[in-house]
Amino acid sequence: LVIWIALIMLAPFLSAAPSPAMRKLSHYIYLLFKPTCHQSPARSFHWGFYPFAVCIRCFTFYAAGLIIGGIYLFRTQIKMLPLRIYLLLAAPLLIDFLLEKLNLYSDLWIVRLTTGFMAGLVFFHLLLLAVSEKKYAQQDG
Repeated sequence: LVIWIALIMLAPFLSAAPSPAMRKLSHYIYLLFKPTCHQSPARSFHWGFYPFAVCIRCFTFYAAGLIIGGIYLFRTQIKMLPLRIYLLLAAPLLIDFLLEKLNLYSDLWIVRLTTGFMAGLVFFHLLLLAVSEKKYAQQDG
C-alpha cells in the first residue's frame, strides 16, 4: 500500500515535470489506476494543476488500509468486530452512492473523504482478519 499510495501521489508531480520521459511515466501511472477509479479531476486532490491518480474517496480508502495495516503490523491476532460496527462504517458510503446516483444531491469532497476512509477501514480490517485466520489455520493444521 505504501508503493500504491506513493504512485497515486507521484502522478501529478511527474505530469508537471519538464522531462517528456517523466510526463510519459505519469501517463502510465494514470493508466494503471484507470480500472480502479473514475479519476474525475473535479473529485480528486491536486498537486498544482494536476490531479492525483485516483479520486479523493479512493485515495482515503487506500490510506485507511495503510493505517489499519500499520496498527495491526505489531499485533499477533486480529479480532472480528461486532457486525453493527462494520455496518455503521460502511453504510454512509452506500447511502452517499445511492443518493448521488438518484441525483438527489451532489456530494462534497469532505463526504467523499469520510466515506472512503470509513469503507477502507472496514474492507482492510476484514481483509487482514481473513489473512490472519488463514495463517493461523495453516499453523494449527
